[in-house]
Amino acid sequence: ESKGMCEYAIYVKALIKRQRGEIQESLQLFQAATCLNPHNISNLKQVGRSLYLLGRHRAAIDVYDEAERIGIEDWEIKHNRGLCFLYLKQ
Repeated sequence: ESKGMCEYAIYVKALIKRQRGEIQESLQLFQAATCLNPHNISNLKQVGRSLYLLGRHRAAIDVYDEAERIGIEDWEIKHNRGLCFLYLKQ
């Protein structure tokens, strides 16, 4: 048992939760994984995706902006960020 300290285990559990439609729970798990490794772009992208699915588009944009500041150029971040702006009609 990792006692909630294994980033990968939390990440996979969050993916399963989201696949089952438990978006809020998946967001909390992705945020926990991000706390364990704040520079992991994959974690940040998943936090953003969960926020997007919850309709929290402005918060998702903020997370995607943070991921862009930390990481390399990533088309997926730009695409998902654009979808958020589309929903915000900006």
